[in-house]
Amino acid sequence: MQVEVFRFGFGDIKLMQTKLSRYYYCYAAQGGFLYLRHAGLSDYDELMNYSAKMVNDDSWKNGAKFFTDLRWVDNREFNFDTYHQLAQDIASLYEKNGRYFCQVVTLCSNDFEFGMHRMFQSAWGDDELTLNTVRDLDEAVESLGIDRELLDEIIAEVDRIESSLNPL
Repeated sequence: MQVEVFRFGFGDIKLMQTKLSRYYYCYAAQGGFLYLRHAGLSDYDELMNYSAKMVNDDSWKNGAKFFTDLRWVDNREFNFDTYHQLAQDIASLYEKNGRYFCQVVTLCSNDFEFGMHRMFQSAWGDDELTLNTVRDLDEAVESLGIDRELLDEIIAEVDRIESSLNPL
């Protein structure tokens, strides 16, 4: 898995890339949130590998708000059971490594993705971590209570990086 780091005033954008997908994340310290974008095909093993790298990255702080932007991901091969197992395995990975978020918001653009995440959200049993699934950027910003201008700046830079790369 290839990892690249792009440095900006708001924080580093890290890109992990495979043949199937690209996984960008950036911790904006001044905003107290971690932005993540997954683009391309989604695969259980890749998601676990990405999560293992991210959980061991000390650039983000425990208790951060976590914004997962899934507008560019293809999870067609996933079903509710796969989502549930993946979430349990990722949560276990974070717990084992003493890492945690205070709140997670997932932005989904298609009906399938949104429905799967909403079903998962309704079955979530962790009272200490709030999950929310939304359909638009304004709702994500409002739910997390983060700085929209800072988020827009991060998204614009990720867009620029993504547009400079070869299509998946």
